[in-house]
Amino acid sequence: MKARCVCLFIAAAMAFPATVLAGGDVELAMEAYERSHYAESVRLLRPAAEGGDLHAQEMLGFMHLYGAALYGAAVPRDPDQARYWLERAAAAGSSVATRGLKWIKGQPARAEASIGLRSRSE
Repeated sequence: MKARCVCLFIAAAMAFPATVLAGGDVELAMEAYERSHYAESVRLLRPAAEGGDLHAQEMLGFMHLYGAALYGAAVPRDPDQARYWLERAAAAGSSVATRGLKWIKGQPARAEASIGLRSRSE
């Protein structure tokens, strides 16, 4: 399941080439992401996401969803931020964010277990 979620995120990231996206910050964020400079990527994505960039919102949502499990200490896991950005992206028409939200809302314990985290009830 973890591999499927990671593949979904990567597919979403590659579905929108940086040249189509608004702003150079997103392109620079993608370059930082590809170099595994995740803190820099988040820093560059945030203004674009706040400005309404759908791709930046999706990326921030998934990066905060998985947090340190995939990105190390550079990106803390923050379910509230993950939900916030995925909801904004879904409201703007992102089917990837919509599926991510359905997965989170429908299976919260399973979602956490699939990325190596304990359920809050444990």
